[in-house]
Amino acid sequence: MKNLFPTKILVATPLFPPEIGGPATYAKILSEELPKRGIETEILVFREVRSLPKIVRHFAYFLRCIGKGRDCGLIYALDPVSVGFPAWLAAKLTGKRFVLKVAGDFAWEMYNQRPTTNDQRPDTLEKFQKRKYDWLTEIRRFVERFVASKAEKVIVPSEYLKKIILMWGVPAEKIKVIYNAFSPPRLLFDKETARQALKIGGDEKIIISAGRLVPWKGFGALIESFSGVLRQFPNSRLFIAGDGPDASSLKLKSKNEKLEENVVFLGQLKQAELHRYIVATDAFVLNTGYEGLSHLLLEVMALGTPIITTAVGGNPEVLKGGQSAIFVAYNDKVALTGVILEILSNPEKANTLVAEAKKSLAKFTLETMITSTISVLKKTYVE
Repeated sequence: MKNLFPTKILVATPLFPPEIGGPATYAKILSEELPKRGIETEILVFREVRSLPKIVRHFAYFLRCIGKGRDCGLIYALDPVSVGFPAWLAAKLTGKRFVLKVAGDFAWEMYNQRPTTNDQRPDTLEKFQKRKYDWLTEIRRFVERFVASKAEKVIVPSEYLKKIILMWGVPAEKIKVIYNAFSPPRLLFDKETARQALKIGGDEKIIISAGRLVPWKGFGALIESFSGVLRQFPNSRLFIAGDGPDASSLKLKSKNEKLEENVVFLGQLKQAELHRYIVATDAFVLNTGYEGLSHLLLEVMALGTPIITTAVGGNPEVLKGGQSAIFVAYNDKVALTGVILEILSNPEKANTLVAEAKKSLAKFTLETMITSTISVLKKTYVE
């Protein structure tokens, strides 16, 4: 048995700042916090090989894993496919310990980004685990399940995702739930200052949503539901921040609904700018059909904007419906219109939601996440 934890580990990540997304934020935190605790951290980002042809890029990444991981005692991969498979193979061939983080189901996400002829509702993540699909989806599913089965420990950010990984056939004792860390943003502006900077009128009602523009985020239903909001609050706008494969179709939907002047697509924003928009608005809506554990919801809670979202995935582990947020059924346009109107019409209700949401942030501290992660990595190394 080995008695000492290695002083250096390799973190294989699909994203890293200035790229945005959960893995980028998480990898950045590891790169800053682990060295403070005596663990040197080598970061290997997939963008180093992304310009290469498919398959070739994964082989190139595998070679980089071997090269950069040579003097590391452990390889920690932040997804099971793009970096996970080549990182596992490198660990296997070089005798390194291998830990995996799973923050979502890559096969499900890719399947639901395929072109469709209508707004068909995607299978839930739970149903997806039990059905058979096209050959490419099945290959992706095989790879992520294979890599998870070979990892010595699998870290997930929610109890919900632990349930999904159990459905992959991974033993419960290998799966560790560690909630994502959250450091409250340092605000240099209040709501009034933010609205002035963004040229938002004092009497305007502003709703915002943000995320990748993909089918399961429900932006289409949100746009349609906003028509009902406009009937009661004609001087209102819906901001949508983010980019993705559905961008063109969502803009076309906005045009078809004759909402071009009221639905504003902000595109991809830097974090500080997104925070400014969130602070300036009257409600944040996340009409999502799937969520592992949303780091963005944690940010909104700290920023003090009331939240309307769905009780799916890890959301109920972050928020309590009726207390710190209002939950609606996914893509229920009538209900969505109703709760948005409720928030806009009842400032006292909005303030109560914000106050309760801020109380819920206590279990998502940076120290808890880092300490728990190091504990899992150490146990993996010495076992």
